Amino acid sequence: MTIKENLLERKIGERYFLNSSDSGSCVYIMNETTYKIYSLIKDGKDIPEIIDRLFDEFDVDKIELEADVNACIKDMINAGVIIQ
Repeated sequence: MTIKENLLERKIGERYFLNSSDSGSCVYIMNETTYKIYSLIKDGKDIPEIIDRLFDEFDVDKIELEADVNACIKDMINAGVIIQ
């Protein structure tokens, strides 16, 4: 899993925006948690590592966390942010 090249990151308020450096158009909007997942993927972490990191940080059910992380990654793939 890798992040698509040529994406520019911007933070406005509590939201993070990914814009295409080619067209300048907004590709994806993230909240703080989604941005953490995105950043961990950028750092080369795989899904189990991402889940473990977030599980250590948040007080959540691990099964629910796994489902949420997988759904978030699937959404980023569908948006073209992540390339498999």
